Amino acid sequence: MPKEPPKPYRTMTPWTGYTPHEKKREKPFARCPSGKCRRAKMCLSAIDGLYCRRTHLSPKEARAMANRAKPGAAPRPLLHYSLPRNASFEQAEAYRMMTDILVAQVEAAQDRMTAKWKRGDFDHLYGPYDPKGVLMQPPKREYVE
Repeated sequence: MPKEPPKPYRTMTPWTGYTPHEKKREKPFARCPSGKCRRAKMCLSAIDGLYCRRTHLSPKEARAMANRAKPGAAPRPLLHYSLPRNASFEQAEAYRMMTDILVAQVEAAQDRMTAKWKRGDFDHLYGPYDPKGVLMQPPKREYVE
């Protein structure tokens, strides 16, 4: 049974992509790394059923690239932290405070991007700012040999 194609939706954060896994490669591969796609001469192993592995990073590759430290760069803060099974009050409070800080950072980044969009920096990508948001269309899935 074929999978139903994804439906368009409205969003106020079009820069995040159609799905959370839309991470383009800086330079596309010359050919698709999936043997299944190459044999069938069509895109079968698409990430989220949408993104060709030739042009986009898989979630695993994207995590590996994000975790890779650049030479001379400051160490990245610990983003994924979980509480031990029998956490003390102090550990739970530290976890809550860290979560609050991360949420505030994400909201501030989103506010900066929205301000750029309102200013007109993204008009060529998403059109002029609209308080109702942008209608996101699923990308076309193509096989390129």
